[in-house]
Amino acid sequence: FMLAFAALGNDFVLIRFLLFSGREYLQRQVSFAQFTSKLLGGIVGACVVDRVGRKRVLGPCFLATAAGTWLLAHAEAQTTLFVSVALLYSANEVLWSTVMTYTVEAFHTDLRSVALGMTVAIGRVGGALSVAVG
Repeated sequence: FMLAFAALGNDFVLIRFLLFSGREYLQRQVSFAQFTSKLLGGIVGACVVDRVGRKRVLGPCFLATAAGTWLLAHAEAQTTLFVSVALLYSANEVLWSTVMTYTVEAFHTDLRSVALGMTVAIGRVGGALSVAVG
């Protein structure tokens, strides 16, 4: 649940952060940066994970996601905001896709299907609620 919320709940938190910090005029640019970073993170992740290994990728991605979240929470300038969004979303995409791939190799199909199904469902509900709330 927590990983799904971390992966999909950031969209909700970021939009609320922009509203509460008086920067709602940046929503479109930040949304574009979010999804461009996700695309780039997916491409880079696919290239790096097979060469380096799943376990070696997870640790740095957790750290990069934490650093991006910290930078985002403390972003005062627009440049810092966009850099933190790019770091957070690209690292989060690599992290999420690596965890999805790693679970295929580590857990039995029955356990994996139930756990991933519930995780994705909860994440999607959170994403839908974020649109409904604000």
